[in-house]
Amino acid sequence: MEIDIIPQKHSEYSLEQLDKEFIALQELYIEGYISENEFQQRALMLEIVLRTSGVYSIPHVDYRNKILSVSVSSYHSDKSQEKNQNIRIFLSSTFRDMQVERENIIHNTFPMLRKHCSERGLFLTGIDLRWGITNEQSQSGNTLNLCLREIDRCRPYFVCLLGNRYGWSQNRDNSDKLFSKTMEHAIPYFPFVKYYTDRSITELEVRHAVLNDTASRTAKKSLFYIKNGSSDNPKLDQLKREILSSSLSVKKYSDPRRVADLIFNDIKKSIDTDYPVKSKLTQVESQRMAHIGFEELRSKVYIGNQDYFNRIQSKINSTNRSPLIITGVSGTGKSSLVCNWVKYFRDNNPSRTILSHYIGCNPQSTDLGYMLRRIFMELKEAMGITRSIPSDLKDMVEAFPEWLGEASFKGGLVLVIDAINQLELKNNAHSLQWLPLQFPKDVHVIISSLPQTQTTNVLHSRGWDFMTVHPLRNVEVAQIITQYMSQYGKVLDQEQIKLILASIQCKNALFLRTLLEEIRLFGVYEEVTVRLKHYLQAENPSKLFQLCFERIQETYDPENSGILSGILTLIWVSRSGLSENELLSALNLTQAKWSPISLSLENSLISRSGYFTFFHDYMRSAIKDMYIDPVTEKQVRESLVLYMENNISNGNRFEEHRAMHEIPYQYQRMNNYEKLASFITDISNFKVLFLEESFKFDFYEYWRYCSNNTNLSMGEILSHNAKEYGNNITEGNINDYVELLCTIGQFFQENSLYKLAEDMFSTALDEVQQYSSDIYLSGHVYGKLGYLLRMKGDYQNSEPAYLKSLGILRRCHLEKTAEYASITNGLAILYRHKANYKQAKVLYTEALDMRKKLFGNIHTEVAQSYNSLGCLNQDMGNFTIAEDYLRLAIMQRESLLGISHPDVAMSLTNLGGLFSTCGKYNEAKEIYNRAMSIYKNIFGEKHHGVTQVYNSLAGIACDLGDYKESERLFKKAIDIIADILGEKHPDYALSLNDLASCYVQQGKLREAEPIYRKAMNLRASTIGVYHPDYAQTIYNLGSLLSEQGKFEEAEQYLNEALEINEKVFGPNHSEVGEVLKNIAGLYQRKQEFNRAIPYYNRSLDIFLESFSENHPVIGMLLNDMAILQFQCKNWIKCESLYKRSLSTYRTAFGNHHPEVAQAIINIAQYYIHRNQIEEAKEKLSEAASIYVNLEGANSTKHQECARLLETCK
Repeated sequence: MEIDIIPQKHSEYSLEQLDKEFIALQELYIEGYISENEFQQRALMLEIVLRTSGVYSIPHVDYRNKILSVSVSSYHSDKSQEKNQNIRIFLSSTFRDMQVERENIIHNTFPMLRKHCSERGLFLTGIDLRWGITNEQSQSGNTLNLCLREIDRCRPYFVCLLGNRYGWSQNRDNSDKLFSKTMEHAIPYFPFVKYYTDRSITELEVRHAVLNDTASRTAKKSLFYIKNGSSDNPKLDQLKREILSSSLSVKKYSDPRRVADLIFNDIKKSIDTDYPVKSKLTQVESQRMAHIGFEELRSKVYIGNQDYFNRIQSKINSTNRSPLIITGVSGTGKSSLVCNWVKYFRDNNPSRTILSHYIGCNPQSTDLGYMLRRIFMELKEAMGITRSIPSDLKDMVEAFPEWLGEASFKGGLVLVIDAINQLELKNNAHSLQWLPLQFPKDVHVIISSLPQTQTTNVLHSRGWDFMTVHPLRNVEVAQIITQYMSQYGKVLDQEQIKLILASIQCKNALFLRTLLEEIRLFGVYEEVTVRLKHYLQAENPSKLFQLCFERIQETYDPENSGILSGILTLIWVSRSGLSENELLSALNLTQAKWSPISLSLENSLISRSGYFTFFHDYMRSAIKDMYIDPVTEKQVRESLVLYMENNISNGNRFEEHRAMHEIPYQYQRMNNYEKLASFITDISNFKVLFLEESFKFDFYEYWRYCSNNTNLSMGEILSHNAKEYGNNITEGNINDYVELLCTIGQFFQENSLYKLAEDMFSTALDEVQQYSSDIYLSGHVYGKLGYLLRMKGDYQNSEPAYLKSLGILRRCHLEKTAEYASITNGLAILYRHKANYKQAKVLYTEALDMRKKLFGNIHTEVAQSYNSLGCLNQDMGNFTIAEDYLRLAIMQRESLLGISHPDVAMSLTNLGGLFSTCGKYNEAKEIYNRAMSIYKNIFGEKHHGVTQVYNSLAGIACDLGDYKESERLFKKAIDIIADILGEKHPDYALSLNDLASCYVQQGKLREAEPIYRKAMNLRASTIGVYHPDYAQTIYNLGSLLSEQGKFEEAEQYLNEALEINEKVFGPNHSEVGEVLKNIAGLYQRKQEFNRAIPYYNRSLDIFLESFSENHPVIGMLLNDMAILQFQCKNWIKCESLYKRSLSTYRTAFGNHHPEVAQAIINIAQYYIHRNQIEEAKEKLSEAASIYVNLEGANSTKHQECARLLETCK
C-alpha cells in the first residue's frame, strides 16, 4: 500500500530546550568545533526560533558525534580539515623578496610532500595565492578576502616566511584606494580586519591564522621561518617580535635555497604525527568517505520534518520485514531526508548497525556490482563476517541474501539504499532481481526512488509500503525563506517573497535552496528583484544551475578563457571525481586562478574522499547542456587519459592506482575496445586490476565488455603477454610469477577457457620444477591443475594431478590443513564421477573427519561433506543411507545458516531427487516446492537454482505421464537460463538435452532430434568433443536414431560416445555400460541378436561391478535382456530375467514404485503370450493397485492395466 504523509509543523521549542541548545552551542565553540562567527550566527538563530512559531527543526546529530544545527559557511573553524584524505597547506609570505624560497617550495618541497602523502592514501595541495596572481584579481579588491578564506580551508596547516619586506600596506594618514577597497571587501566576513587596516596583507594572514588565537590547533601546527637580516619597517619588526615571543614554532635561516629542506622535514614530521602509517584509510574506509561526505552535505541543507522521521522510525521498530520505499519527484528532498534520518538513527542507536549507500554520490556508486561489493565489505568489517567476497556479479547476487542472513544472526542490520533508480541500466539492475523478495529477522531496509520508474514499478509489484515526500507548500516555502536568509542577516521584502511563492518550481526544495543561495550572494540590494526574476526564468533545477554557472563565468572568467568549462567538463567525464591537485595539474592552472573559482563553486562541488564531484545530478545535466557535445566529450576524456598515463610513468604507486581507476573507465566510455583490451591484458596492469580486490570486479566488467564487442581473442592475448612477462623474471621472483600464472589460470577456468587454463597451470609447473626450490608450491599448483582437469572432463589426467598434490602436501606436513581437506574432497568428487564409489566413499569420509577436526562437528564445511556423502550413496543405490546424510546436511545448514538459506535449498533439491528416484513423487514435489520457495524469495525467478527445480519437477511430470506440464516446466527453465546465461552456455545445452529426452519419452522423436542436434553442436563449441557431457548428448541422439531405424548414423554416434567414455572414465565405468546397453539395443532392433548379446553381457558385468546387485540400473538392464530372450524364444531364460528384474526393483524401491509396477506388467505380458492367464491376471491386478495408489484411477498406466486385464477374460 502507499501512504501519503503531509508535512506537519513541530510544536514550538520550549525555553528549556533552547537553553540546552545554547549550552551545547557553547560547548562546540569552546572545544573549537565552530568559529566565533558561526557561534554568533547560530546564537542569533536560537533567538529567531524563540520569536518564531512553527520553524522546522533539524536533527542535531553528526556521524563523528558532533552537534550540528543549520550549517553556514565557517570562516574560522580550527577543525576545517577533518582527518580525511585531503591536506591543504597555506604558504604566506611577501613576494618580491621571497622568489627563490617560493620557487624551491613550489617546485621541490610540495611535490616531495605529495609523494610522501600518497603513500598514506592522502592528497596534498600547496596553496600559494601570490604565485601568478593576476592584476585583474588584485584590482577587484578581493585579494585579502580570498586569502583569509583559503587559510580557513587549509587549517591547521599554515607556513609563513618573513624576510626584510613588510609587504603591501597603507598608512592611516596616507590612504591607498585599492588597499582600502580590499579591506572593505574583507571586513564583513572577517570583522577583526577593521582594527588592522594599516597593516600588510601578510600580517593580516598571520593574525587570522594564529595570532588572533595562539592557543588554537592551527597555532600549534603552524611553522614560521624568519630570514636573518634587518629591516627598516617598525611594523615588520613588531610582528617578528610578537611571533618570537609566543610559543609558535619559529626557525631562522640565511640560505634561501636551504629553507625548502627545513620546511619539507617539518611538514613531513607534522603529517606523520597526524597521519601515521596505520591511519591510512582502508579500502572500505576510503569508499565510505564518499558516502559520509554526501551525507554531511545533504544534512546541511535539510529543512526537517518530524512526521517523515516518525514514519521511518515506526517502520524500523515494527516486526514487518518488508522494506519501506520513499518516493517523491527529483529535488523534493528525499536524499536530504534519508541522510538526516540516518544521522539521527546512528546517534540515537549506537549499538545498532546501519549501512547507508547513496547511489549517485560518485560515479562508481551507480554500479550494481560496486554497491553490492561495498555492502559486503562494510558488513565484513562491522560484523566480523569471515566469508570471502565474490568477484563476479552473478556470484554477488547469489551471495547477497546469505550475507543478510549472517547479519541477522549477528544482531541485525538497517540497510539504506538511496536513489535506487540511479543504478546504471546494465546487468538488468533496474529489474531488481538482485534484491531479495523477503528479508531475514532484524534486517530492515529503507529504499528511496523517483516515482514512475521501472524500479518503482517493480517495488510496487512486491506490495511493499510506500511513503511519498511531497513538494513544499507555500507556508513551508515562506518559512524556509525567512529561516535561510536570516542566517546571513538578510531579509526579502513581501514583493520578492510573493514572486517566489508564485513560482511553481520553488516548491522543489533543491530549486528553492539554490535560488536563495544565489540571491544571498548578490551584492546590490536595489537590484535583487531584477536578479530574482532572472533566476525564476529557469523552469527546473538544471536550468537554474546553468544560470548559476553563467554568473560564475561572468564574475571570474569574463574573457571566457575556458577555465570554468575546463574544470567542470573534466570533473564531468571523470569516474568518481578529481582531486584538487589533479585538476590543477591536468589543466595547468595556478592556485591563484583556481582558488576564486573553487570558492565560488563551494555549493556545487563537494569533496568526497579528497575528490571533487557534483553536489547533485541536476548539475551534471546542466554541464552537459552547456559544455558537452560528442567531440568535446571525446577530447576531454582523451586529455584525462593522457594525464593519467603520465602518472603511471612517474612510478608513484598511489598515482598508478588512480590511473588504473580512471584510464580503463575512460576507454570504455569512449567505446575504444582495442585500447581497453590492450590496457587490461598488459601484465603490469593486470597485476593491479585483477590481483587487488578494489579493482577485481572492474576487471571482470572490462573483460566481458571487450569480449562481447570485439573479435579479439582476449584469452590468447593475456596468455601470450603472461609468457612474455616471464622472460624478464629473475629466479628470486619465480614464486610470485608462478602465483601469477595460477591466478590467470583460475581466471580462464572460471570463464570456461579450459585449454588456456591448462596451459597456464602447466607453464606454472614447468617454472616451479625448473627454477624454484619451494616444494609446497608444486603441490599447490598440482591441486589446481587436478581441479581444472576434472572440470573439463579429463578424468584420466585429473587423478594423478590430485594424487601428486596430496603427496607433496604430506611431504610438507600439511595434511591437517583446510587445503589438504579440500583437495581430498575434490579427488573424492572425481572418483564419484568415475563410478569408483568405494574409493570415493573413503576419501569423502577422510575429508569429513579432517573438517570435523579443523572446524568442529557442526560447521558449514562439515554439512557440505554430509551433502556429498548423501549424493554418493544415492548413486550407489543406498537410498536409506543417502537420505540420512542429506537430512543431516539439511539440519546443520538450517541450524547454522537459517531455514531459508540457499545452501539449505541445494540440499533439499538433492533430497527431492532421491525421493523422485525412489518413486516418492508426492514427497519429492513437496521438497522441491520448498526449495523453489527459498530460491525465489531470495533470488527471484531468474536463478539457476530455480531452473534446477523446474527441471526436476518437469522430470516428475514426465514420469507421471503429464507431458504437457513437463514440457511447460522444461521450456520455462530453458527461457530463464537463456536470459541469465545466454544461449551459448553449457547449462543451456543441458536444458535442451533434458527437453529432448522428454519428447523421446512421449514418442515425439521428430521433435526431439533437432533439439538433440542443437545441444550437441553447442556442447562441441563450448566444452569440446572429448567431454563426457558431449558424449551424453551424442549417446542420446544415437539412441533416438536407433529407435527411428536410422541404424548406420545411430551406430556411428553410439560408438563415438563409447570411445569418449572409455577414454574419460576407463573401460569399466557405468557410463560405458550404459552406452554398451544401447548398442546392444540397436543390434536387437536390427534383429542381429548374436551381436547384441555380448554387449548386454559386458554391460551387465560393468553394472554389477559398479553398483550393488539391487541397483535400479541393473533391474532395467535385466528387463531389456529378458526382451531379447523373448525375441529369441528362449522362454526359460526370458522368465528368469524378468523375475530377476522385478526382484531387483522390489529391493531397490519397495513394492509401491512405478518401476516395480512396470516390471510386473512386463512379466504379465510374458504370461499372456505363454497363455498363463491366471498368473497374468494376478500380476496385472497388483500393478493396477500400485498405479491407483501412486497416480489415481484415471492415470494412463492404470488404464493400460485395465485393458490388458480385459484381454485375459
